[in-house]
Amino acid sequence: MIQTNILNQAGHATTIVIPGTNQVYRDAQGDGYPLRVSVGKLGDMTQETDLLVDQIRTISNQRLLGDKPLAALSRSHMKRGRCTQAADG
Repeated sequence: MIQTNILNQAGHATTIVIPGTNQVYRDAQGDGYPLRVSVGKLGDMTQETDLLVDQIRTISNQRLLGDKPLAALSRSHMKRGRCTQAADG
């Protein structure tokens, strides 16, 4: 899930979600960019993960389970995701 802290602190009712998969894909350049962003094993993740940036959606916060994230994305992962969104838009 990707959400700016501005919306988190404002009590916004929804969260932006970028689904992830452990069925990683690597092309000739070593990743699946621009449709996937490889994040590897972050935080409490037990397997390598690709973010499926072509499947972004928004969900109600009522659907969220747990009280803490599995991991936090680095700035470089966030920048790569933004570049993908700009290329799609």
